[in-house]
Amino acid sequence: MKAIIISGGSLDYNFALKYVKDYQPDVLIAADRGMQFCYDYHLIPDYIMGDFDSADAKLVQYFCAQ
Repeated sequence: MKAIIISGGSLDYNFALKYVKDYQPDVLIAADRGMQFCYDYHLIPDYIMGDFDSADAKLVQYFCAQ
């Protein structure tokens, strides 16, 4: 099983998007600000995690509804 966790911090969006597309993970996890990356690039994570202190509350609601 291949998994990718996209987290916050310093993230090169172009690199991350190419990596996700090339690697084709079985499981995609977004942690905190990683949800913004997924939202911006129309990726639906299998799981969201974190304390959500740096995540927009609307994104948390959006992904919980998916």
